[in-house]
Amino acid sequence: MNPRGAPRRAAESFVVLIAKGKYDLLAFAAMAAVALALTALVLFVGGKGERVASSVAEVEGYVAIVGLVLGLPALAYAMVTDSAVGRIESQLSRARRKEMEARLEARLQGFKQELPGHSMQVFLPDLHQTRLLPIYDPNDDGPEEGWSIERKTPQGLTGSAWVGRTYLWGVDDALRQPKLRLTADQLEEYADLIAVAAAPIFGKGGRNDPLGVLTVYSKSNDHLVGTDAFNVKHEEAAASLASIIAGYVPESGPLSQHDLSSEKRR
Repeated sequence: MNPRGAPRRAAESFVVLIAKGKYDLLAFAAMAAVALALTALVLFVGGKGERVASSVAEVEGYVAIVGLVLGLPALAYAMVTDSAVGRIESQLSRARRKEMEARLEARLQGFKQELPGHSMQVFLPDLHQTRLLPIYDPNDDGPEEGWSIERKTPQGLTGSAWVGRTYLWGVDDALRQPKLRLTADQLEEYADLIAVAAAPIFGKGGRNDPLGVLTVYSKSNDHLVGTDAFNVKHEEAAASLASIIAGYVPESGPLSQHDLSSEKRR
């Protein structure tokens, strides 16, 4: 288990706990705020003028408490909402993700054994096909929010491999060029990368049927990425994953009647 991922996993567990009771939490906060506001009003009116200054201070205190009572659930709700945006769990249950991770791990085991010092990730598109999200990320290297796959502005080698439907690899300074469109935080986060390669995963329709991307990266000296032998093995490994993830990636375009039923009802 990667120690770097432990704080994030703990935070995610806390967010999931909040998510389960977020509406009850907001309802309680609203009722508590109303009760505190009424209490403050009674105290203010009951002062009969001789305790105006102290009553104002009391009211200010209650207002601060009301703000805290409302603010914490609002923050928690924002955490839950933000957590759901750009995460694969927003379209797959945790159980299905765990199942996929196990199957991907088993399928990639042979390829991983040939690449000591290298790590792998598998990315799937979100439901709207605007970002690639990590479905398999054993080292928790992320990015959890995924890579943009906007047609004109894809991010990273992974995003560009998806958009361009082509194999990409880069080493050293090539991983920091502007066309990768990495944010300042991402440049800092991935400054230690030495080599990255991204292989699109295609379905039965070939290049017209992209399913995901298998990304390989290294943070130590690398003499494999970019060689013909490595590229061939990488693309073969990517192709072997298609049967596992095909059922989880919706086809692009609108529904047709054929998707729903091919026979007329009588």
